[in-house]
Amino acid sequence: MRYVRLHVVVASATWFVAGPNDGWAKPHEHQAQIRAIIDVIPEDESVSAWTTFVPALASREEVYVFPSPWNLAYYGADGVVDADPDTVDWVFIRMDSYREFDDIIDGLLESGDFVVAVDDPPFLLLRRK
Repeated sequence: MRYVRLHVVVASATWFVAGPNDGWAKPHEHQAQIRAIIDVIPEDESVSAWTTFVPALASREEVYVFPSPWNLAYYGADGVVDADPDTVDWVFIRMDSYREFDDIIDGLLESGDFVVAVDDPPFLLLRRK
């Protein structure tokens, strides 16, 4: 029991000295902007979203980590998965990261299947027509 108390005291002292600073729990600078865009997407519709947005959208029946389902790099063994791009209603991404996905976004817009629903840099929300 004495060692347990010692561990608690050492852990508490360490936490006090080296624990979180005042910035660790602050909201992300774009949190309100992201939340407002997510609120545009109806709960019962499917979405392909930037990786950090997926947890906020995960209650949906169908949600993909962008660039899936157009590029299945993040799904299944050897990319084998039952994913149909035609079922995606919304695409929510950051435009200031990974420019390699620009071709996918350009292709979606040029196809005429999607339109820009929200253009609020650095975020872009596309809606299927």
